[in-house]
Amino acid sequence: MRLELTAFKALLEQNLPKVYQKLTNFGLPIELLIYRSLMSFYSGFFTSELVLRLWDIMIFFFSTVNAEERKRGVWWLITPAIVVLRESQEEILAA
Repeated sequence: MRLELTAFKALLEQNLPKVYQKLTNFGLPIELLIYRSLMSFYSGFFTSELVLRLWDIMIFFFSTVNAEERKRGVWWLITPAIVVLRESQEEILAA
């Protein structure tokens, strides 16, 4: 999971720089903020229908032998965490 968490930090810094800066200014380990959601594959954050669809996509991409396809699986693994933080951006910046 180290690679996925590093990729997540880079995506967060690129896509939500204000949120990234706010979290790093407070010394919060960004990896720990999303670790639980990654490990549960977002089962506690989205509706069952959406979670099952995400799982289908991840299983499909991670089960291929093609390295490019597996990279897409990583993308589907970390992108929902970006969405969750983007939706919570106002609350994070106001805290």
